[in-house]
Amino acid sequence: MPILRNESSEHEEVVSPVEERHIDYILEEEFSVNPDFLSFFLEQARLSANDKSRILGCTQDGDCIAVRSATTGKGETDILVKYGANNCTLPTAILIEDKIKAGFQPLQAERYRDRGEEGKGQEWSEYWTCLVAHTKYSVERDDFDAVVGLEALLEYFARKTDERSRFRARVLEQTIRKYEATGIQ
Repeated sequence: MPILRNESSEHEEVVSPVEERHIDYILEEEFSVNPDFLSFFLEQARLSANDKSRILGCTQDGDCIAVRSATTGKGETDILVKYGANNCTLPTAILIEDKIKAGFQPLQAERYRDRGEEGKGQEWSEYWTCLVAHTKYSVERDDFDAVVGLEALLEYFARKTDERSRFRARVLEQTIRKYEATGIQ
């Protein structure tokens, strides 16, 4: 999507190459401060879900918490999102793996599910796993419950007019171009 190419050329000259951690920061902040983003993300996840009933969706403003690099004895989750807790009930969790160009690690989706099961009943009532990646990459989804494409994230931010969103759109556009130039490494 070349929507922002002319605007981003100067920005790209002074910014280090985009990495997965840049996507982590964008997702963590959006889930934490923008209730509209959670609704958007749930909608996108349902489009690709293997089992749509796993993508639970009752959300309330301000009830979403996101943490980057959540680590347990069973490994690391790039972004852990908890939402939907009300009346002293446990929230639902999304365990998100994001990919730009790295291949899957052995049993990566299975380890995400292991972490989800480990927290079930203690930290969250239900969970689902999600891959955030280029749509071409996500064809090899490696058994994640859902996939949200970088392209959908770019569209979400590109249609907003505030500078913060436009910056995020430029980062996502750069991420998409990086994948398209290199593919999975």
